[in-house]
Amino acid sequence: MFSKRVLIFFALITVNQLTQAAWTSAHGDSANTGFARVDTAPAISPKQFAQLGPLAPGANPVIGADGTVYVGNLTGQVLAFHPNGLPAWTRQLGSNHGAIYASPVIGADGSVYVVSTVQIRDHRNGSQGTHYKSWLHKFTTSGGWLFVAPFPEQFAAYPAYAGSGATTAPPNIWTSNGTEVIMVPVVYKGPYGRDLRLIAFSTNGSVLANQRVTYTGYEVTGGSGLPSWFVTCYAMTWYFPAFCITAAYVNGDCCGFSVGTGDPLQGAGWALPGAAIWQNPNGGTPWIMVSDGEKNLVGYTFSLSTGFFEYIRTNDTKRKHTSPPVVLPDGHTVLGTDDGRLTFNGPNLVSVAPAANLDAITAAPTRLADGRLVIIARSGLMSVLNGNHIASQTQLTGASIASAAASCNHLFVASTDEFVTYDPRNMTAIAHVPWVGGGRAAPVIGPSGYVYAIASNSLFVFPPPKTSRIDSALGRNSCDRSVFDGAMRLR
Repeated sequence: MFSKRVLIFFALITVNQLTQAAWTSAHGDSANTGFARVDTAPAISPKQFAQLGPLAPGANPVIGADGTVYVGNLTGQVLAFHPNGLPAWTRQLGSNHGAIYASPVIGADGSVYVVSTVQIRDHRNGSQGTHYKSWLHKFTTSGGWLFVAPFPEQFAAYPAYAGSGATTAPPNIWTSNGTEVIMVPVVYKGPYGRDLRLIAFSTNGSVLANQRVTYTGYEVTGGSGLPSWFVTCYAMTWYFPAFCITAAYVNGDCCGFSVGTGDPLQGAGWALPGAAIWQNPNGGTPWIMVSDGEKNLVGYTFSLSTGFFEYIRTNDTKRKHTSPPVVLPDGHTVLGTDDGRLTFNGPNLVSVAPAANLDAITAAPTRLADGRLVIIARSGLMSVLNGNHIASQTQLTGASIASAAASCNHLFVASTDEFVTYDPRNMTAIAHVPWVGGGRAAPVIGPSGYVYAIASNSLFVFPPPKTSRIDSALGRNSCDRSVFDGAMRLR
């Protein structure tokens, strides 16, 4: 029989393991790696389903340290589920707060932060102007609504453009010395161009910093005024992805991607890339990497007293960076592009050649336990990279804008037509779940090994592995046992 002291020891280790494995932001952790340090079972048969309402493309759930699953939908609802998929609570945002276009993010104390955006048509005095407003909301773990904070206003001198911006980028959390700051990229449509800004909020909703990342002037053709593609593509695709189809009919593509009636992801568009936040193991405050979804990647440090400090900016004039940034343990930031490349950028300034022939990428790359990368292209081409070299490629059944999710012993991949579990050691498919309407939201992994996936606005819940409590408490999972051939152990 275990002593009380031993049981307490196991309990403390269990809490620590669960906290490390929580999927607290859109792509798993603040660096967007898509990896959970936990063992899972193959996703063979879902044990629970839950209806989520209409979801924006890319708005997958997040998971707290206690296993509670949170997701927001286009009707302005925040939904919470117990780890087994049974409903916990639902909260409806105010009628003037619009819809939720991105994943929430979870703070260290379990608080849930959600961003909503609304589009407002201004018909005053015969005007046809469009305004956007965004808000940050904070909820307790039990569903208490603590506050709603507006994003800062821009372009007040131009009434036709004034507003607090719009975003489909998920929030992320910067943490230093126990202080948390919520950071969100947001786009403001101005009279002469598009302004991408990075807004920093305190945990009580105060705006701590408002940093311009990039400013893109409109390309005017044939005289004065805005080009026709601006409204349907740049102003709408990120905010309201269904408008991507309109742009496709007018221009033959949507911001660089071919879209047509035969596209299985028709109407999906792609989200504005969220920021990646990475803690340098050598110390110092975390680094923030922001892509403008165009040609620029910008790196910042942050201080509560002085705000953002820009220390690196890269500009790629030949292609668009269309995936969210992911920061690897060595400090390289990887980004997928519209011409099928994966680029390796700062904050690590050591030059690495890009990987090519990957097809157009809008999903964040995923890091496996042994450091390899899995890239899901919009076409459904899955590539596994060892460094910047292609180790293997597989064509999925269907297309996808969803990142893969990696545990210590499995890789989970969602496409329009099926959900597949892979053995990451040799990338052999070991379980297939046929479905309809998948590939728009990334699968996520809970701290006890539950796996969650979305198709046709339904949450599929797959059970965790059957492991002993002692193994779980001691962290004896596949990462610790180094099951990967030639892999480095995670520590």
